[in-house]
Amino acid sequence: TYFLIFKYIKNAKVLDYEEVTTKHCKKIGEVLAQIHKIDFSKSNLTNKKWQNSNNIIFDWKYFFKFAQQKDVEWKEVYKEKVGWLCKINEEANKAIKELSNETEKQKILRINITDLEEKEKAKLRGALKFFNGEYNNVPVQVIDGEKILDCGTIYLTKEILQEFKELVGEARVNLN
Repeated sequence: TYFLIFKYIKNAKVLDYEEVTTKHCKKIGEVLAQIHKIDFSKSNLTNKKWQNSNNIIFDWKYFFKFAQQKDVEWKEVYKEKVGWLCKINEEANKAIKELSNETEKQKILRINITDLEEKEKAKLRGALKFFNGEYNNVPVQVIDGEKILDCGTIYLTKEILQEFKELVGEARVNLN
């Protein structure tokens, strides 16, 4: 286990669990307290232009102007990273769009195990258990002859879908 001080903080380093002291915890607590005291109701952060279901919109340049106006101690570090933050925001928006398109298209993972050997069925059960977890995003059904069995949900990506196709055969895996 380790704790990370983000790379946009000057002279930051990753601390091993044993290195974290009470002093570190107190400082983190102080910073969090300051963050939680921010009154966003008096800022432009509640503006409707920031609320878009298809994008995460952060006006990082606005935050920099805000930092300059308030003359906060972190403004110079922020100035160095504002371009990077804008790029990350753009990449996040691309990912959201791609994932939302996938979600609309991909409803249920159906795997046909009819006439599948017991050895392959056991491997499939293992894979379904392995990809079941906290971030499940796709329901699974197993088709065995005339029976359709609901098998809960799994976390599915394009790569994991390919694993299932390789495990039981592409013709047996259907995502719709």
